[in-house]
Amino acid sequence: MAEEFLLAAEKSIDLAFKPRTCLPGDDITQHITNVTQKLRLGAGLVATCDNRVVSTNAGVLRYRPPNRYWLDFNHKRYKPALEDGVVGMIVDRNAEFYRVDIGSSSYATLGMLAFDGASKRNRPNLQPGTLVYCRVVRATKDLDACVTCEGTNCLRHSISCNSNPCSAFPFGQEGLDDWLGHLRRARGRLRAEDVHRPGKNLDSR
Repeated sequence: MAEEFLLAAEKSIDLAFKPRTCLPGDDITQHITNVTQKLRLGAGLVATCDNRVVSTNAGVLRYRPPNRYWLDFNHKRYKPALEDGVVGMIVDRNAEFYRVDIGSSSYATLGMLAFDGASKRNRPNLQPGTLVYCRVVRATKDLDACVTCEGTNCLRHSISCNSNPCSAFPFGQEGLDDWLGHLRRARGRLRAEDVHRPGKNLDSR
């Protein structure tokens, strides 16, 4: 019995794991699939629709037995504020809502019907890894932020007409320049089918 227990414990732990440095977009699937249990992915990691695990930040890959992996990284955390326009990445989904990484200390929630023209029969079918442009509609210290993709055209117009664009960005001119640089690099990685723009054709699958 003792030998069987030790053998099972050995199979459930990634004994070959070694911390490694990762960059945004790195495919690290081969480095974290040496366990028999379902993986638990933490900050900085996301599972894609084609069963790959990809890093979303620059940092060091960490592991906690038996099956938890995450990236250890340092960066400024975004603090959600009402009516902010944000670009987020879908990281998880269920029957009622999506979980969206908007760069804050916790994931935001995006309702399945929180899209222009969406209904129970006609709504987006977004997969983890999809980018969405959305608006913060709930921001409290006790609850996760809530975002929506409804009415974002109005928000985009109000920001583009702002005489001082930096005033709409929480980190000032330096933060704005840094954010725009990240956005340009992200656009270079994107394919057209990876981006959902509110108000466009909805997939009713």
